[in-house]
Amino acid sequence: MLDGVLVSAHTRTRGDGVLLFVEAGHLSCLEVHATEDEPAPLPRPEDLIVEPVGS
Repeated sequence: MLDGVLVSAHTRTRGDGVLLFVEAGHLSCLEVHATEDEPAPLPRPEDLIVEPVGS
């Protein structure tokens, strides 16, 4: 069972980041962080470049 950050991704347009956290085998948190001064919008899945952690 994996715990911690499972997936890291960034958006194609702004470069905002997305982290997917897992705890006890279940999704525990989805974090979206901005690279600009304004808040990051929730990105569309097709706009993400996904980078699995540990690969």
